[in-house]
Amino acid sequence: MNDYYELLMNYALNDKNYKAWRKEHTKMFGDIFALAFTENIEAQIHLTAALINISQRNFVGAIPKLDILKTLCINEYDCAVVDYFTGLNCEMLGKEADMDEHYGKVRTSNVSFVFPLPFHPYYRTAKFAQRDSECSRAVFYYQKALEFYDGTVPDIKTKSTVSQIIYDIATIYLYMHQYEECERFLELSKKYDASDNQHRTYVTSILRAAQGKEDESRKLLDELNRFFRENCEPMVDAILTVKDPHYCIVPQSRSKYSDFWNYIVLHKSDLEELISHQKKDEGQKNISDNLSATMAFMKRQLDCRVESSNGKITVYCKNYCVKTLACEYDALFEDKPSELENWDFISVKWFEYY
Repeated sequence: MNDYYELLMNYALNDKNYKAWRKEHTKMFGDIFALAFTENIEAQIHLTAALINISQRNFVGAIPKLDILKTLCINEYDCAVVDYFTGLNCEMLGKEADMDEHYGKVRTSNVSFVFPLPFHPYYRTAKFAQRDSECSRAVFYYQKALEFYDGTVPDIKTKSTVSQIIYDIATIYLYMHQYEECERFLELSKKYDASDNQHRTYVTSILRAAQGKEDESRKLLDELNRFFRENCEPMVDAILTVKDPHYCIVPQSRSKYSDFWNYIVLHKSDLEELISHQKKDEGQKNISDNLSATMAFMKRQLDCRVESSNGKITVYCKNYCVKTLACEYDALFEDKPSELENWDFISVKWFEYY
């Protein structure tokens, strides 16, 4: 080993911050980190440094350190560790193809890891997709996460993780109004971990309200602790009294519909020029701003996506599976003026990725 690495190791092994970082990473990642490169101090230093970069969101800075680690692997366990952390770093960077490649190597290896849930392969990507109401995308990646348990029987270390991922899928189906699928995944979640789960009871109470089963819904409310009940009860009440716009069709004022169409017609040429001259984002924003003002009951910025082909413009407007918004979009788009003959407005649940 050259003098540089000898100096680096001596510094690291005697540095309190280095030891503190290793302790923190062991607490966070368990044996995945602690058992990696047990006989190679140089590799331990590079791995620790890479995780410091990742924890400080310097994902690009972690790449060369992870690349060095690939050359230092001497067994399958170390290779799986490097692929896991490289996949995690790619996930943080949004490089989904590279993420999938490295996670795939971990999944097909003979190494079995106990993943911390927040850093479980694909979990972060699924969570962000769920946050952004990209439901099909979220389910896709939650199912990719579950592939790590294909052909295995989850043990005491992994059953709560499996149960949570299945529960997350159930919440998406609830959001999408696919109540039978929601029920199925809630039961499956309970099968893997039957212990009291306030999150699961919370969702089941909302599900029962959406199904019109008031007595069951309120009985489940009584099983919630104060925090969950205070958050759940107003939603249950709103659903049962047909006042929740997501789960119910709540009548809205349509007085601003003509203002929306007047704006589009008045600025039709300008919008078409933006869309056809590589300024589609600006055109989308103008339409999105006006949609948001028209559907003010949503109290959020509404997304749309514009596609142009052969003089035909199609505006896909995301309704987020909100029943009232989907209903109002249908009513709005039925009144499209004749001046917009080459324009189509389409309500979609989400923008498709797969």
